[in-house]
Amino acid sequence: MMKVKLDDRPALWQYEAAPEADIVLESRITLHRNLTSYAFSPFLSPEGRRQLSTRIHSCISRLASGEAQTWQWWDAETASVRERAWYIRRHLLLPTEQIVGSAVAVRADEGAVIRVNTEDHVQISVVHNGLQLARCRECADGYDDRLEAVLPFAFHDEFGYVTANPARLGTGMEVSVLLHLPALVGSRRIARILQRAVRPGLTLYTDAGEEGQVFQLSNQITLGLTEEELIRRVDNAAAVLIQEERKYRRHWQVSKADFLRDRIYRAYGILRYAYRVTEAEGGRLAGAVQWGITSGLLQGPSYTFAALRKVLPAHEEEDAETSVRRRAREIHSILAAVKVQGDDDGKK
Repeated sequence: MMKVKLDDRPALWQYEAAPEADIVLESRITLHRNLTSYAFSPFLSPEGRRQLSTRIHSCISRLASGEAQTWQWWDAETASVRERAWYIRRHLLLPTEQIVGSAVAVRADEGAVIRVNTEDHVQISVVHNGLQLARCRECADGYDDRLEAVLPFAFHDEFGYVTANPARLGTGMEVSVLLHLPALVGSRRIARILQRAVRPGLTLYTDAGEEGQVFQLSNQITLGLTEEELIRRVDNAAAVLIQEERKYRRHWQVSKADFLRDRIYRAYGILRYAYRVTEAEGGRLAGAVQWGITSGLLQGPSYTFAALRKVLPAHEEEDAETSVRRRAREIHSILAAVKVQGDDDGKK
């Protein structure tokens, strides 16, 4: 298994062309599995967690040896604070107080991750750019089948896969998409659209309050539903949100063109030249830059938003002032490749 360089560049999967990628930032499938004859990970002794991790590591190593891409095995217990923070920032590792026996196997493109001893014994997570849930599922099921051939996953004849969280009983599958919805948020139509798009059993969440433009759409339950039904529900809800977002983007471009242009260029100018940028301000303005690129008002790489989102979080070892200055410098570097449409100098 390979060693991963700790930097804040986008993951390789974020560079791929994909359907609906101007609105859907990622599609993700996560399978939760537990082994028979073991308590759930939070209730295992430190020695029990280590033994389980060693057993699973051996099986994952055999799986990885047959892959075209290389994998890295990373042990949270022996890692530095900086390494652990980097893995958490990139959503490869989940924040947890119990790091003894916790580990993660990461594919080279970061598009597949197998976590060990989080809430469940095994979490298989596959992510792709754009709206590609079926593709994620196919890959995740492949890893699941290969691991289940050598590991005794706990399965109940009536309830399905046994999981630490009762809400995941059944398929043990989490289905989610990450959507960028600035036009709906800016038009104050998001609440009304949600009532139509998000049916019972689904949830739409943003952690940025009223200014949030990025939403995670996911299933809340799995019991009694097949994998196909779970994916279809999320796909259908995502399709409604995509359709409405496109409608309101057209409305902004036709009816509020000057206001939209000002908003995008103002965000670009601040991020391109500001000396200090907070995480909250950076997130809000980065969304406007992304809208500018997808609308054609700005010219830049398709992965610009992914790159900006990677450098926004504070680093574990930084104080507040170091963080806002470091963030500004890294944003300047990313936006050097972004220009105002029709102006090679990036100025209007």
